[in-house]
Amino acid sequence: HTIKVVAQDTENQISSDIIVVTVQNQAPNQPPQITITSPHDGDTVTGIITITVDANDDKGIEEVRFFAGITEIGSSSTAPYSLVWDTTNLPNGIYDLQARIRDTGGLTSGDTIQINVQNEISTQPLVLSFIGDRSVDENDLLEFTISATDPDGNELTYSASNLPEGASFDEITRTFSWTPTDQQSGVHENVHFEVTDGELTDSEDITIIVNDVDQPPEQTLQKEVPVKLIPGHSEPGEISPVKEEKNIADSPETKPKSKTRTFISGSYAGHINEYKQVIKHYIRSKNKSLISGQVHHQQRYDALVEKYLQKTRIIENWPNLR
Repeated sequence: HTIKVVAQDTENQISSDIIVVTVQNQAPNQPPQITITSPHDGDTVTGIITITVDANDDKGIEEVRFFAGITEIGSSSTAPYSLVWDTTNLPNGIYDLQARIRDTGGLTSGDTIQINVQNEISTQPLVLSFIGDRSVDENDLLEFTISATDPDGNELTYSASNLPEGASFDEITRTFSWTPTDQQSGVHENVHFEVTDGELTDSEDITIIVNDVDQPPEQTLQKEVPVKLIPGHSEPGEISPVKEEKNIADSPETKPKSKTRTFISGSYAGHINEYKQVIKHYIRSKNKSLISGQVHHQQRYDALVEKYLQKTRIIENWPNLR
């Protein structure tokens, strides 16, 4: 720029000069520019892709950040400002893909496109671990936990149906629990267990067999009816044992403070099973530590009974009764 300077005094004397001024102001900072070049708006993508951009700025680029919706998926601070992105971790669907740029002067701008993520659904099998048929005695607890494997690591949901009456299944602990009653002996089929990850399902139907456990017959000793057992003698009919739980009323005349059972040595006619029931209740009343709970194996039970009888010599010819 050329500037002329003129000076004048009080006597109208004039003097002038010309000077040249060079102005070198910096241009104002301009916002950076960015365009997503791959993928293109509306593209369908699968698997691992590379996002590329065209980015420039008059002062310099500090960083480019990438977003899928509102979630940041990565960034780049060096040219060519690209990002490798694994889409297999996302649910299939439409996503807004955005690239935002910031220059060294703090100015920013961005570009957004829309893409469709469509990855192939995994075909790896969901497997319910083998359960198998189960068996249980009446009045015993049957309890077990089921499990499954899912190679995809998805959240699994367990369920059960067609359960026997009184049975339960906890979907959180995956535990089946049931104590069948005396009236539920027999075969319970098609008890159904199932697991799903929301897309795939696996299931198994099992059969539960409830074993009928012999219970001692309930008999009542009639009042004032004499009962006499004679060693070496037999009478037609059957011996009916009295359950241990049955109370024998005290005599109003004597009112004893204790009751004593006496077994007479000798041979008794009747059914072997009934003898076993009588001896079973006698043993339990005399020594509960010898046999406790239900006896599941008849052979083991006979051995214990015979051992105890040999020790106490209650019935010397017990082997003849088996």
